[in-house]
Amino acid sequence: MDLLILTSLMRNLEEEEIMKHLDNFVADNPTKDQGIEVIKACQKGTKEVGMLFEKGEYFAGDILFAGKLLKEAKDKLHPIIGDDVDRFKSGCITLGFVYGDTHDKGEEIFERLVKRAGFVVINPQFRAS
Repeated sequence: MDLLILTSLMRNLEEEEIMKHLDNFVADNPTKDQGIEVIKACQKGTKEVGMLFEKGEYFAGDILFAGKLLKEAKDKLHPIIGDDVDRFKSGCITLGFVYGDTHDKGEEIFERLVKRAGFVVINPQFRAS
């Protein structure tokens, strides 16, 4: 399997193509090490989605979809990799706040959503008074 293509498919959120590649990969009876390399390529693609979000090129929904795709990939590869698959996260997101904003609800909702999508969330939790 071409790992660069898989990373690109993840970055571009091409669900059908990703699943087709993963199904073909699984059908070839890969080793656990090969499975780990594939999940790392998927993980790299989701990290790139996070970077595109930070640049304003992707939206929150794209991050959630990338997390869903990574979860689906992990589910497909679980029989090959085993429980080690759970240690792979979608990426890392740092939350901040807009100066003067005192409403935390939107931030809390977004934080919960991206955590469900498999991202590690860094939230410094400080507010200027």
